[in-house]
Amino acid sequence: MESKSAPEKRLTILEKYAAKGWLNHGDNTYSSRDRLESGNRFYADFYKSGLVSIRAKDLAAVRVDGGNDKEDPVQVLIARDRFFKALRCLSREYVYPVTHICLYNSRLRIPTQNMALYKHEVEVAKEKLCRGLDELTVHYQGRYWTGKPKMQSMHQGNIWEGFVDYCKERGL
Repeated sequence: MESKSAPEKRLTILEKYAAKGWLNHGDNTYSSRDRLESGNRFYADFYKSGLVSIRAKDLAAVRVDGGNDKEDPVQVLIARDRFFKALRCLSREYVYPVTHICLYNSRLRIPTQNMALYKHEVEVAKEKLCRGLDELTVHYQGRYWTGKPKMQSMHQGNIWEGFVDYCKERGL
């Protein structure tokens, strides 16, 4: 007798790209796994926010029972807030590849005739995808880099050394 096992889960486009090694571009501080987890979390927030199923209301339809205009549950509103915060952290040039692949689960379409130009555009797309996923990783892991170096003191010793004696001399 054959044992019935669970059907195999179909890989998302992002998981396929990770298997191909496409997520190894970009900043070296983040791994391919970090980028994959950030992309999956971005999709989870999108799915839980209920934005997938939002449709336009049919205002011409007759409503007898008052309609279906109930407020969204709190969990949906929290997920929606998380999703929009993550979306706002993406730079404009990275929004298209990240949303196209992570949210809509579609391959990137690169319309070129020349093979050399096509290969270049694929490399640029990989770089943009990874940079966008890096920004999501920074957002989700809470690592914010402001681009400013940390301030360091010019004083090499203990700054409070002799402070008590100084206060006694001044009568403080």
